[in-house]
Amino acid sequence: MRQVNTYRIAQEEITLSSAEAQGMAERELFSSDTVHLKECRSVARTSWSAKACTLYLLTAGELKLKDGKLISQGDLYWCNDDGESFVTGKNGASFYCIEPLQGIGREMPSQTIISADLPWLEFADPAERPTQPVQILLEGSLSVLRTRFDPKFIAGEHWHDFDTLYFISDGRMQFGDEGWFEQGDIRAVHGGHSYGPERPGTEGVEFVLVSVGGPVVLHWSDLEPPP
Repeated sequence: MRQVNTYRIAQEEITLSSAEAQGMAERELFSSDTVHLKECRSVARTSWSAKACTLYLLTAGELKLKDGKLISQGDLYWCNDDGESFVTGKNGASFYCIEPLQGIGREMPSQTIISADLPWLEFADPAERPTQPVQILLEGSLSVLRTRFDPKFIAGEHWHDFDTLYFISDGRMQFGDEGWFEQGDIRAVHGGHSYGPERPGTEGVEFVLVSVGGPVVLHWSDLEPPP
């Protein structure tokens, strides 16, 4: 049987379960040996406890931590402790819960990642091929970056060392023969699987890339054949 290496989660196919008594609705989206993923949506002014060893990626609304810090759309919170809690803002909140397994991420303390505070940096390629700028949101055994592709940029066939999740936050993007992924879609791919080229839509694309196991390292398939 052919191994399945990539998975598509289309936004229009996501139907959240009802949990009105808690003001929360959620759905399990993806599960593998290294990560569990679900989406949650909460009504306004709802209080709930965060789960340890979970990364929260906010896609709409606001979340207020018990220390008073606010995270908004595009921000993240890495929770590595029991006892943290959130209160949703006046318009509620929508977010992804990314739970790494096998102890991945445990070395990193709990932290709030405010996207607007982080610079855009050059993504250095050892092969000196063109790349696009990135924001490094989290770096460790669980690593996260955000990048934007100019409409004319194309990334050739490549692979990564670890399982990765793509969250398309703006625009659309084509992954080789996998077709087009639209804003709100999610793509999961196993480490060591070669794919591409990656092509943005006519308006470009922005996405968040989560590497479950270590930093994001880019291997061009024509220079380094996949394992």
